[in-house]
Amino acid sequence: KQTKEGDTSNDTSKRESIVSFVSYMEESGEEREDVEREQKVTLSPPPSGCEDVLSSPWFAVEWNSACHYYGAVAKQDIPPLTLIWTEQPILHGSKIWNVMAARSNRKFPRNHDEDDDYLRTVCGLTYQERKRFWHMHDQFNDDNKRIWGIILTNSFCNRDLDMEPTCLFVVAKAFNHACAPNVGFDFAGTTQRLWTTRRVPTGEELTICYHDVVYHHPAPVRQAFLQHKYKFPCACQACARTDTNASDTRRRRIAQLACCLSKTLPE
Repeated sequence: KQTKEGDTSNDTSKRESIVSFVSYMEESGEEREDVEREQKVTLSPPPSGCEDVLSSPWFAVEWNSACHYYGAVAKQDIPPLTLIWTEQPILHGSKIWNVMAARSNRKFPRNHDEDDDYLRTVCGLTYQERKRFWHMHDQFNDDNKRIWGIILTNSFCNRDLDMEPTCLFVVAKAFNHACAPNVGFDFAGTTQRLWTTRRVPTGEELTICYHDVVYHHPAPVRQAFLQHKYKFPCACQACARTDTNASDTRRRRIAQLACCLSKTLPE
């Protein structure tokens, strides 16, 4: 997920951020099998993994039955440019880069237990922090999660630090993607800040954009990109429209303006 570089000197014009994430049931394997036998169709949603850290007057994390994922929903009408969340990463910087380097060199732990030991001994995560970590979604294999899969699925790129995955947040993963999001985010150091981009009425889902590239391309290109990179078919309102010609034209214009501005604005 890419973000635009935050201007840490102007806190009133840019705000905080959050994002989307999935989890699994806390019961043991036998307990879960019993529940599945009794409730094959109506399984209760698994815990989100952020209940013990989430306390916001602006939004709640709720199960979205349409996409079988959690989502952040506005608890009240939220004005535009409202700071709704700030968060420090559970992992960032070298602790993430070392994981990816070890995977590339095929020298990483071989299974989930060794992954968890790495989080405990090398990354210094407590039991509760590791529990939150393993609640996150692994797009590559959600039944046999690996540390690198969770990082690639959920981490953010903080351009102040590096263009590679640099920060992993617990609550941020509760925000789903939309190609026309109502929430933006930036960074102040490693702190992620989430802020509304327009008025959001009570009950509306709060969404962010997972990658800058979707702002600049028509629906078919966006959907193909998101399917390839994040392994999901985008069904947001912008992609669900039957007539996207006007929207696609605006996005192409945005791409042209972004290109022109990047050539004229100082570094």
